[in-house]
Amino acid sequence: MLDTTAIDTWLAGYLKAWGSDAPEDITAIFEPGARYYTTPYRPPHEGHEAIVSMWVGRKNTTIAWSFDYQVLAREGALHVIEGVTTYPDGIDNPGAEIYDNLWLVTLADSGRE
Repeated sequence: MLDTTAIDTWLAGYLKAWGSDAPEDITAIFEPGARYYTTPYRPPHEGHEAIVSMWVGRKNTTIAWSFDYQVLAREGALHVIEGVTTYPDGIDNPGAEIYDNLWLVTLADSGRE
């Protein structure tokens, strides 16, 4: 049986930060030197300052969204998560937008990415 306790805790923090855009909620889930990739083939946002700046700049608290996930695998500190993000009213365009996500999250001993 797959133990998802640590990643479930991290994901709860992620969803809290997503819903608040509060810098303290965002930095609570990332190590100070974390690298956060938001799309393939682009450089990551590195460190708390860059991650918070990008995150808050998206203004997700002003957009209706939902996120459902399933932990697919774990190997040591690495977790593979399949997620579906739904924006029922769209982001830039009217109408629902749905994104399928595949996340690779490596948790430090602190429980942060």
